[in-house]
Amino acid sequence: MSRADTLAVLQTAFNEQVMVRDASLYFPGQSLKLIQNKVVKPDYSLTFNGSDVKVINIAEEGPAVGQANPGQFIISFPMFRAVHKDTVLLSMIIHAGNATDLYTMVRNGKGAWEIRADQRGKL
Repeated sequence: MSRADTLAVLQTAFNEQVMVRDASLYFPGQSLKLIQNKVVKPDYSLTFNGSDVKVINIAEEGPAVGQANPGQFIISFPMFRAVHKDTVLLSMIIHAGNATDLYTMVRNGKGAWEIRADQRGKL
């Protein structure tokens, strides 16, 4: 998967209307922080709800992130799997509350990525 496709898939997740609504409800006024990992590189430029996303590097993983940073709007993408050149599985963790999303995204006929399925859960 190209860098451009990776960025487009991540941006598609950030543009999801339910996520934008929930963030304004649970994290009013906070900017989104994204954990650097094998999926997210430190120089990635993404936006969420009109604001730049800050890529951070922290040592904690999994539920420990939320415990070490209570109430902060911190997200990670622990899995990004291309199952086909036009299909991606993407897992996301919102660390405050340990909420999870598993997205299935597909590239539409115009070349843009769209969410085909979203499974929500908890760690």
